[in-house]
Amino acid sequence: MLRKLLFSGILIPFLGLAGCSDSAPVKPVSEAAYFDVPGFMQQQLVLLKKQQPALQKTVWVNHEKPETQQLQNINWEKELQHFLEIDLNKKALQGGYEVSEHNTAAGKRTVYTRKADVNTPIKTLEIFTDKANAVKELRAVSEEKNALFFNREERFLSLGTDQILQKYYVSGVQKVLLFDSLHYTAKASTTGELK
Repeated sequence: MLRKLLFSGILIPFLGLAGCSDSAPVKPVSEAAYFDVPGFMQQQLVLLKKQQPALQKTVWVNHEKPETQQLQNINWEKELQHFLEIDLNKKALQGGYEVSEHNTAAGKRTVYTRKADVNTPIKTLEIFTDKANAVKELRAVSEEKNALFFNREERFLSLGTDQILQKYYVSGVQKVLLFDSLHYTAKASTTGELK
């Protein structure tokens, strides 16, 4: 059943306990202080719906044998929901992240790091852009914990030279009190290469 959820793009909430996530208003602030992930992902959705690439997807759950499927006619909103929900520009998060920029030979790496007193799941967001300021990669780490529940998840996507999604992965671990840890990974590629 869990494997089905992973393939359908619905990656957990485990036992409905991920409800401890940020309850801040969805409405963004008038001027984006941080990188606009929802806006960027909406642009990707337009391109993906137009081109309709196939997706090769492999799912691992705990220590079970991985399973790979070739997917067609994809619901891209559902498939990419874990990226669409990354929004640092909610009104409640104003000033909630430290921003650092690092120039590299290939372009620029911008890192948004959650401040210690801020209550939101996204711990870090990294955006890699080329010298023309076009996004090449996006990586986010979310982390939530309380006395009963722990969840840590890494989300990564990269674009091809045509500025459209080429591959992504979502990998995480969840632990609920009195239950074993759940480790999961879903990797997908529009090119068939999952490395």
